[in-house]
Amino acid sequence: MYKNKKYSKYKYKNSKKAKNKLAILMAITVLLVGLVAGLWFFMYKDNNQNNQSGATSENSNKQSDDINYSPATEQEKKAADKIKDLQSKEEANNPQEETSESNQNSSSKKTVTPVITNVSAESVSGYINGVFEEGGKCSAVFVKGSSKRTLTSTGFTNVSYTQCAPIEIPSNYLSSGTWKVTLKYESNKATGSSAPEQLEI
Repeated sequence: MYKNKKYSKYKYKNSKKAKNKLAILMAITVLLVGLVAGLWFFMYKDNNQNNQSGATSENSNKQSDDINYSPATEQEKKAADKIKDLQSKEEANNPQEETSESNQNSSSKKTVTPVITNVSAESVSGYINGVFEEGGKCSAVFVKGSSKRTLTSTGFTNVSYTQCAPIEIPSNYLSSGTWKVTLKYESNKATGSSAPEQLEI
């Protein structure tokens, strides 16, 4: 009976020691796994940073290699001169385009035929059918041989047409002889000339 009690007590102590050893081994194993994992993490992070810095330096080196610092070649100089010539030609053509636009504007005006109602040594009168406006320019043009004289007045609206204010002829303005008289009209909307009339001075 005494021997059995002693044996069971010894068996209990051995099992307790075995459990303690197992717990210690497990703790050491967990600690080693943690150390290995931490070491691997820091090594991976450091390697990734090195790769990124290497790629950045490589890209910057490529960009610097792509820049050409050498002087311009003859072919590049010729190409630049050609571009300058084309630009100067385009600038020279711009005034012509503006002139053509102004010509188009003048050609878009309505063509009218003024009518002379009276011509004498004192004045010229007339009107313009087909246009009804204020402020147009009426011009009486007198021609005899190589001599040419011009007097003007302003157009104004009258009923349904434009009337020219009487164009007064100063005394001794025209020399004696036969003059051809033409009434011309010009405005932003219309332009035209009448048939000539004769005036004896």
